[in-house]
Amino acid sequence: MAPYSFAGTVESTRLSHAYRTGLVVVALAMLLLPLVYLGLIALAGAGVWWHVTRHAWWIKEGGSGLQWRLVGYAAPALAGTVVTFFMVKPVFARRPRQRPPLVLAPADHPQLFAFIEQICGHVRAPVPRVVQVDCQVNASASFTSQWQGMLRRDLVLTIGLPLVHALSVRELGGVLAHEFGHFAQGSGLRLTTVVRGINGWFSRVVNERDNWDRRLDEWSEVRDGRLLMLILPSRAAVWVSRQVLRLLMVGGHVISCFMMRQMEYDADSYEVKIAGSEAFARTMDRLRDLNLAMFHSAEYMESEFAAKRLPSDLPLFLVTWQRSRSVEVIRAADAPAGRTSGLFDTHPSDGERVAAATRAANRGVLVGGDGSATLLFRDIDAVSRNATRHHYEERGVADEVSLVDAVDSVQASVGREARQQALLSIFEFGVSRFRPLRVPEPGVEDTPAVEIQTWRFPDALERFDDRMMQRTKAFAAQEAFHAGYRGIDPALFGLPEWTLDAATAAEREAIEKTAVLASIIEPYERARMRRVTKGLDRLGGANEARYSAENLTSLVQALNATAASLEVGFDLWRISNARLILDHLSSDIRGTDPTRERRHTLSAVGRDMLARMRQTLAGVSCPVLLDAGAATTLEQACRLSAIDDPAEGLIAVQTLHTRLLLEVCWLAVRGETLDASAPATC
Repeated sequence: MAPYSFAGTVESTRLSHAYRTGLVVVALAMLLLPLVYLGLIALAGAGVWWHVTRHAWWIKEGGSGLQWRLVGYAAPALAGTVVTFFMVKPVFARRPRQRPPLVLAPADHPQLFAFIEQICGHVRAPVPRVVQVDCQVNASASFTSQWQGMLRRDLVLTIGLPLVHALSVRELGGVLAHEFGHFAQGSGLRLTTVVRGINGWFSRVVNERDNWDRRLDEWSEVRDGRLLMLILPSRAAVWVSRQVLRLLMVGGHVISCFMMRQMEYDADSYEVKIAGSEAFARTMDRLRDLNLAMFHSAEYMESEFAAKRLPSDLPLFLVTWQRSRSVEVIRAADAPAGRTSGLFDTHPSDGERVAAATRAANRGVLVGGDGSATLLFRDIDAVSRNATRHHYEERGVADEVSLVDAVDSVQASVGREARQQALLSIFEFGVSRFRPLRVPEPGVEDTPAVEIQTWRFPDALERFDDRMMQRTKAFAAQEAFHAGYRGIDPALFGLPEWTLDAATAAEREAIEKTAVLASIIEPYERARMRRVTKGLDRLGGANEARYSAENLTSLVQALNATAASLEVGFDLWRISNARLILDHLSSDIRGTDPTRERRHTLSAVGRDMLARMRQTLAGVSCPVLLDAGAATTLEQACRLSAIDDPAEGLIAVQTLHTRLLLEVCWLAVRGETLDASAPATC
């Protein structure tokens, strides 16, 4: 354990009388917002009652026009009733139950719990009753329950394990002091908890949609004009009520943000008093880098999930991924560190917080503690792996993937980036996801080079992908039309009108235009493929056993086989997309025989195409250079035998094709560097 001690005491951060008064005013204003909302509910209900009783004579009197007077009487009554229901519904909305993070036992980690108690003692905050860990780049302390916990001051501390892997004992102590500093603010914290609770409730009920919302959307798709006159006013009234709720949410957010930022400054003061100003600045930099690493590694994680594998230790993966990149690269896409906080920010900007900590010029009472915070845990590797498994189980993917070593996963991501750079050095404008690429086998001469108008390629590539999407939408529109759907907004499918002729014409136009665009793209792709072939020939002639001509040829054959499989797969992609759209449009209430029949037909066709894709890959040997474990064929490499869903099978083959293409391009660039002359040209 890295030695540390506490020298001196921490003075409480005093909240000014003006600040306390302002916080009380903000809390009272926030409490008024739910009362305003309840008043609007009462007003809506009273309006319905007034209309029903005051205008009952509309339907009591006979004579002509009774049908329309009935509609005119029922529409406002129904709209008012619906909007009242939809306004009352959020009042009783409960927070969805979430699986709690992994709880730690004091007996298992005595040094961590002793450290936490020492921090609480210096900050004068209650010791948490529960300590738990998760895989987030964050730490938090909160009441065990919103009301009882607030009265009893029962706390739960959540520690994000990426912080444990990335920070020192001193820096983690500062982070904990910040969290406990909120609870040293006494009545100020209680008022802040009320404010945060109201803000969170408004945000949740504005953005969450349930079965009632979806059912109202379905009802509004009826084609009977008289029913629409009843339903559309109701839907408009619900929209208005939701906007009122949104306005209250924004108002509450604006009212509370200034006080929230001030509370963060006060909590920062405790972090500085424990860890010191310099440690505070280092911690802010590391937290910023970890959050950026989490953001920028997301694409790699998605690709790994598609390949059915994920890191077995997610916190270690994230920290190792961040350390494998330069600070400048990671921060390149971030907002300027010197920016100031805005009106809607609940936290001050990093620059403002560091500047305030620097002005304090405090060395901190925590002495030493420069070793890794992982030393506070008895077995951090086991804790991280358990938390990672818990994280995957919470998202329902634990049984779908195999877990791989975190460091190996990072090395694979670094290798993938190098391969992506190699692909872009050859195909500088990128490649189309709708055009599986084939590479001539090493040693095989291709057609002579042709003059290429490279200035036309980027625009043609982008328009080609757009037209393929248009073709897919038009195909889905035809399937929806055949399934019996009418009255759908044609703009959703990029059509001028909702007719079968319009959908057919749109698909025909897309096919014609993609053919023209392909004639522009193909010569460029062939030229780049020749460059790949030349690079592989050079690498194969270097007498390296791993990169023998036989192994390289096997790799190219595998790439070409996946390309052939994807030519079937892209038709499957259109069918799967249409099937998903029909699933979305359908429901147990509105499902009709033509709808179910069409969906079953598409599913059968999709399964047939998946079988053809399997057949294309089943007899092709898995190349040694793919490092696919025990797989002997490409069909085994992408696990098609275990996949029943056509869309999932297509994704698996696409992932394999991309992996092979990246490997081929990377090896071709390696081959170019073996020659003393300039790289191969097109």
